[in-house]
Amino acid sequence: MAWVLRTHIGDPAYAHAFNWLAYEMPVVASSDHMERRAGQAIQRLHDELHRLPFLSVRIRAGRGSRSARWLGPWGVSGRIPIDRIRKGGSLGRRTLVAGNFDVDLLLFINGPLQYPGNWSRGEQLKLLKQVREWLRKNSYPAVVEEEGTQYDDVLQVLVDEVEVDVLLVPNMARADTRAGVAESYTAFVADTPNGVKSVVRLLKAWYKYGLTTEKGSVWAGSVHPAKVPSVALELLALAAFQREAPPGSRERQALDAASPAPRHGTPTAAAVSSLRIFRTALRLLVEAVKERHVVTVDAGRWGCSRGTAMEFQHVWGDDEVRIIHPIDPTCNVARWRKRNPDWRALASEAQALLKVLEQEPLEALLNASTLGAALRRLAAIKGIDPPWQ
Repeated sequence: MAWVLRTHIGDPAYAHAFNWLAYEMPVVASSDHMERRAGQAIQRLHDELHRLPFLSVRIRAGRGSRSARWLGPWGVSGRIPIDRIRKGGSLGRRTLVAGNFDVDLLLFINGPLQYPGNWSRGEQLKLLKQVREWLRKNSYPAVVEEEGTQYDDVLQVLVDEVEVDVLLVPNMARADTRAGVAESYTAFVADTPNGVKSVVRLLKAWYKYGLTTEKGSVWAGSVHPAKVPSVALELLALAAFQREAPPGSRERQALDAASPAPRHGTPTAAAVSSLRIFRTALRLLVEAVKERHVVTVDAGRWGCSRGTAMEFQHVWGDDEVRIIHPIDPTCNVARWRKRNPDWRALASEAQALLKVLEQEPLEALLNASTLGAALRRLAAIKGIDPPWQ
């Protein structure tokens, strides 16, 4: 390992070591244990919601309205009609990072509210509050979060030490609601090669764990002020993937065919491509902030193309940073007014990391950069020693 630490980015051994250390070792990789915990929490909450005794909603009839106890489809109260449940967020997309994570749970229901009839924000809140009270009576500390989340109104429930954000939405066409957008986006990311998901996890790990305590950081020792949405980091990595490995290219074929773990000996083309994708993601971040380049991702059958996304510049064209959602081209995920992300500080950190990545040996990257700091903190969370030390 010692001689590998002295290699630079152009050396194939560097790419192989980088790929193994950063993507394949368990400190960053999606943990089966975490997913099992989350799956058990989701199942327990799912079973509890099916025991919901009744839902009281306001039913509109002509010009008037009345409060009523809603009965199930066979005239029997006691069942919330859940059409399907989808895991959202980083768990559903398999891009979660070890340590602190939560679960987004999307419940698509067939009633009692119907869109667009009597489905409104006010009625949705009433429904959420009734579910909250039921869960509280059954030993779940749940709250209605009325604002400040990715979705306007969710239930935040702690289930067996796993935080679950529950969103109730009407069952309708996927692209017609924000929850439907999330469902389609999850399916789109699921189609990407595992090596690309590893790049996504690495970029998120760098942001979450590498930028808070490293000496010389623009926010050293402070609470992370950038407040950048994790989905924006995911899209930067996905855009880099599409730039470095377009459909039909050797790079795309190598990533599609890559084994779960890199082979010993000569580095695979997938390892080299993964390193390039990570570097390009950092470059795209800098370009988006300092040169105001628009970052788009072609979602294929799940969403829209770059050309379609650019047709909606009148919606987000004046924003300082533009990273466009591949399912909903009117949504600029870089714009988060409630949190006011500090994109310029993050771009400066990306430039500093790029300098180490492109000019210094692997040893400097692992021991004297914000990325190395992130990997060391993740190793500590996992209770293992960094394998390069």
